[in-house]
Amino acid sequence: MHVSEGQLSFEEQQMATEPRVLLILPCTNIKPYSSSPTWRYILERLKPCREAIDFAAIDCITNPRTGRPFGIVPVSEENQVVGLDEKPDPKKLPSLIEEVRSKLWDLRDDYLKTIAYINVRAYWEALSNLAEEFEITLLPSVYRNARSWSVEAIGASPQGVFRKYVGELLAELSASDY
Repeated sequence: MHVSEGQLSFEEQQMATEPRVLLILPCTNIKPYSSSPTWRYILERLKPCREAIDFAAIDCITNPRTGRPFGIVPVSEENQVVGLDEKPDPKKLPSLIEEVRSKLWDLRDDYLKTIAYINVRAYWEALSNLAEEFEITLLPSVYRNARSWSVEAIGASPQGVFRKYVGELLAELSASDY
C-alpha cells in the first residue's frame, strides 16, 4: 500500500491512537486501584494526556495461583487483586524484582517510555534495580539518593509527596512529547 503525503501509515495510525507511555503507580489498599483517592488524584491531573498512557500498579500481593508477587498489574487486570492486600515486605524484594522484570520484558515493545511515580520505598527499590535495564524514569525526584524517607527528611508524608510533586510527572510527560 502506498501512503500519500499527509497520510499516516497503518503503523503510524496505531502509534497515534495507542498508549505510548506505561505509568507505574504504587498499589493501594483500596481495590480496584483506580478507585483509590491517590490514583484518582493522578488520573485527574493527567486527564489531558490520558490517551497516551497505560496505567499499571506495582504490587507485592502474593498471586494465589503462583505463590509469587503479582509484580506489575495493568489496570485492565486490576480485578485480580480485588479483596487482596499485603504490606510491602523487604524479604519479598528479590521475587518482586523478578516478577516485575518478567512483566516489563513482556511489555518492552509496547511503549516508548516507562515512568514510575512511586512513594513506597520497597517499590522504589525494586524499580530502581530495573531502571537501567528497562529505561524507567523514577519520580518523584525527591526520593533519588534520599538516605531517609522520613517525613522530616523529605518534607512531606508519602501521600503528601504524591500530591506535592505531581508537577514533575506532568513535566516529564510534556517534555517527552507523548
